[in-house]
Order: sequence, then C-alpha cells, then structure tokens
Amino acid sequence: MRLKASHLDSLLSAQSRIASLRFGTVHDSLPSPQRKRGFRTGMTLLEVVVSLAIFLFALAAIYQLLSLSGANVMEAAVRTRAAMLCQSKMAEVQAGAVSIEGGSGWATFPDDSSPGFEWMMTSAPNEDVPGSLLYNVQISVKKDVPGRGSIEVSLGQMVLDCSKKGSTLDPAIPAANTSAGQ
Repeated sequence: MRLKASHLDSLLSAQSRIASLRFGTVHDSLPSPQRKRGFRTGMTLLEVVVSLAIFLFALAAIYQLLSLSGANVMEAAVRTRAAMLCQSKMAEVQAGAVSIEGGSGWATFPDDSSPGFEWMMTSAPNEDVPGSLLYNVQISVKKDVPGRGSIEVSLGQMVLDCSKKGSTLDPAIPAANTSAGQ
C-alpha cells in the first residue's frame, strides 16, 4: 500500500508536533488555530493575590523573629553585665572593702558605670562549723527592663570574714620573752 503525498505530509507534521511537545516548543511551532484551548501564558489576578498574601505572612513572621531575637540579645547582655557586677561585689566583700555583715535592701552602685543596676547582699554565718569565720554570702544584682520586667542574677559563695582574720599588713605582735634563767 502506497501512501499518498498528503498523508505523508500530515504524518510528518504529526511527528514534528510530537517532537516539539517533547522539547517544549509546541506553542511556538503550532499555528494559532491549532493551539490547545485552556492554555494560559500569564498569571491570573487570583494567583497574584494569593502569592502576595503568602509573601506578606512570611514577611510578618520574619519581622516577629527578628524583634524577638533582638530582645533576647538585649536580655543576655543585661544578664552578662549583672553577672560581672556580682563577681565584682563578691571580690569587694572578700577583700574587706564591703562589710560582710550585710546590707539592708537594694542599693545602687556608687559609680555611674552601671546605670539602672541595683545590688543586695545577704550573709549568714556558716552553721556547719560553729564559731568559724566562714560566712555564706549571696550577692544579687537586678535591673528593671521595660517590656521584660526585672532581670535578676545572684551569686553565692562562702567567704572568710576579713575583719576577724589576720593580714600581712597588721603590726607584728611582739613575742613573749619567757626566759627561764632570769
């Protein structure tokens, strides 16, 4: 059976259409009346609105995360500064610059290097060893932060009472002269 030329042309055009479908060029190679109905080359308004809404929700979530992380960084900085101030006050207590007998209530730091920070010390003699010079000392430092409330850091340590122990700077006590021969 012999194919007519018109059948051969239609067979070749069908094969070229199949090849163009495989390589994604069907719409460029087909004339306008032969394009499939329902194929769109652009986006509808509904698709644009939905994608814009998704973008705005994601943007709002990212903004919330950034503001929350900024607040957490600020709180961490306040806690770090408060911990350093606790250690500084504890060193003053150990050196005897601050009385170990404790204070009453919250006090501000005397210098302006720590504005807004307050400190308090509580101390009690060590009950495990009666009559010892050892005290349980707790230093607390706090700062009121707007929107976060009060941030407080405490440091506890056992400390020897400097006012009752000796020092290398104390004057020497003369030795008792007890000679048996005189």
